[in-house]
Amino acid sequence: MNKGKNKGRIQKSRQNAEGREAGSFLGKAFDSYHKFLSNKVINFVINMILAIGTVLPFMMKMCNKVAFTYEVNDDAAIVQILDGSYTGTPDGHAIFIKYPLSWIIAKLYELNPKLPFTVPADNGTNWYVTAIVLLEVFALTVVLFRILNYFRCNRILICFFYTLAFVYVWMPCFFHLTFSTVAAFLGCMSLLFTGFAKKEELWRPWNLLCLGILGISAYCMRKQCFYMVIPFLLIEIWYKYRMDFFRSVKPWFILGVCGVLGAGILFLNTQMYGSMGWKNYFIYNHARAYMQDYTGMPDYEENEDFYQSIGVSENAQKVFKSYSYCLYDDFSTETIEKIYNYQKTQEPQLSLEQKAENAKEKAYRYCVKKKQTGEFLKFSGFYVWFLIVPLTAVTLLFKWKNGFLRWVSTFLYGGTCAFLIHIEWIYLAMNGRFPQRVEESIRLLMLSVGFMIVCHLLSFWKDTSFIRISVVIQCILLAVILHMGVNGSDRIQAIQGIQAGREAGSGQKAEIAAYCGKHKENYYILDTQSFGKPSGVKDDLHQGNWYMSGSWTAYSPLYEEKLAKDGISNLGTGFLLKKNVYIITKGKKNILNLLGQEDTEHLTYKAVDEIEASGNLFFAVYKVSRSVK
Repeated sequence: MNKGKNKGRIQKSRQNAEGREAGSFLGKAFDSYHKFLSNKVINFVINMILAIGTVLPFMMKMCNKVAFTYEVNDDAAIVQILDGSYTGTPDGHAIFIKYPLSWIIAKLYELNPKLPFTVPADNGTNWYVTAIVLLEVFALTVVLFRILNYFRCNRILICFFYTLAFVYVWMPCFFHLTFSTVAAFLGCMSLLFTGFAKKEELWRPWNLLCLGILGISAYCMRKQCFYMVIPFLLIEIWYKYRMDFFRSVKPWFILGVCGVLGAGILFLNTQMYGSMGWKNYFIYNHARAYMQDYTGMPDYEENEDFYQSIGVSENAQKVFKSYSYCLYDDFSTETIEKIYNYQKTQEPQLSLEQKAENAKEKAYRYCVKKKQTGEFLKFSGFYVWFLIVPLTAVTLLFKWKNGFLRWVSTFLYGGTCAFLIHIEWIYLAMNGRFPQRVEESIRLLMLSVGFMIVCHLLSFWKDTSFIRISVVIQCILLAVILHMGVNGSDRIQAIQGIQAGREAGSGQKAEIAAYCGKHKENYYILDTQSFGKPSGVKDDLHQGNWYMSGSWTAYSPLYEEKLAKDGISNLGTGFLLKKNVYIITKGKKNILNLLGQEDTEHLTYKAVDEIEASGNLFFAVYKVSRSVK
């Protein structure tokens, strides 16, 4: 009897052991810090308090002192879609910004909750800028926390120099924002977060959550900018696990979670933009953007036979180039696609190797000589990479015995990253222009990757005594630095002045929209080229009785919805001839040229009003009518 009971107990204990072994992986994943000793818990709490206490108060103070502005018009157009001023209701189809982030921001505009940390606007809260600020503050906080955990010494100086680096390197881009640089920043922060996390911690739930928030937000903001970071993220994960990469389930668990999230986002956006209207729009918009932003349309005189074959006159081609195509009676998206296909056939057919060779000089010119970005962002990337050379040599001489495989892996990691940075500069030079936001993005990536390499090299030395500084000495050094004035105050004041000037010059569109809002019985068409500056962050553009003569949102399903709500089929001559329809331009313009009219005998125009705007500018209000003989 006792033998039977003992045998049953043994079998039961074996089953329990097998169950515990089978669930050990998930048990570790969801019980991240149960093995931490008390000193590790204390360090965790101290580092978290330091990270939050460094970033949050500083950013709150800066956001109250410095004005936000948009770098490009695209951000203002995105806000008009998200906040409902375009179609009348908040909409997540922001085209550039992907779901689910666009849906979340649109929902915030719809619900408009009362939160303490928001960016105000004339009609309530600018949730687009607020979401960006919260994401960047979150990124700064978690990365600082990871850096403090990584070095585990000199915490006070690290927090100070971290803040100083932000002020000098990224603060101008933070306040003069655009979705492209925001995506690049979040992507680079996800790289730094991955690099500074320990391999036994990265796969744990809260780390994966932070990495997921950074990565998903970067992808949703601008997927092309996140694609620039992905190769370095993969290399970082490989370097972190090295020989364990194919022997441990952890890196594959990390990649699996990221893959599932990426597939989910791709599926969601496929569903939200899956209609035929959106598919046709994306084909057209790609063709339009390629010619208007990169190559330009083929010259009419040199390609007259082609233009005549598709029924496009010289006046019509000028209208297409001048962003007034919504006013042209015979405009069609198919015509733009035909011109695009023809343009592609006229370009020299070069191999990939030839394109890369031709792009080297352009890449070098922009990398070394161009001065679109701030000097601190530009030169900090170079300084970090210059530091890598002597640090590599010293590490090679004195530390190669401290784990030979680790030493080899580190130099392979650095060499591969350097090669990829070189390739990405050439790729950008091959595939189009170099606007300021593109250069800011690649320079930030260059700085982040270089800094990561330096830290990996310093990891060979971090346990030596010369790198550790006592808290007392740190405080003394900090006091000396502050006394010398190297605290960024002059830099902050300079940025504050620049942003104030930009904000003062960004209110013209809101002033015109306010004029339109006072005449609700009329419709107004705004000449796109007359409004080159982005609208202001605080501007209210909810007046629904105005349209643009052409923009990247035109001929999208949202554009068709906007026209349909007002019972309008198009913005051509038939609409312009109505009694309550007007055109607004900056200064005086030949309105018939905007319309692409060849026969001017039947149409005439006259200025019926003038609008004084900020910056000593005036806008003319024109009425188009039939000629009376």
